[in-house]
Amino acid sequence: MSNNYLFDGVSQTDKKAAVLPGLVWEAGNGLYAGLRVSNVDFGEGTKVEFDGYIGYYHQFNHFGMDIGFPQYTYHGKSYSSDLNFRELYLIRR
Repeated sequence: MSNNYLFDGVSQTDKKAAVLPGLVWEAGNGLYAGLRVSNVDFGEGTKVEFDGYIGYYHQFNHFGMDIGFPQYTYHGKSYSSDLNFRELYLIRR
């Protein structure tokens, strides 16, 4: 539970509490996948965010590289799906 769900510095819950349960699966070879759900409140009827992602992590000699592909979906009103989007991330660790 969180007292305010922030994404890129913007409140997704109108500065209210959020419940963020999720599941992660790891293959043991760097491949991973997960699902996450949260309540949201954008003030226009969208109430639920459901996210799925898949990624791969590899450790090199002196650094790690993480690449992944999340899909964010929104639910509530009929137009909530207009907010859906995908990303691609590449993180050096």
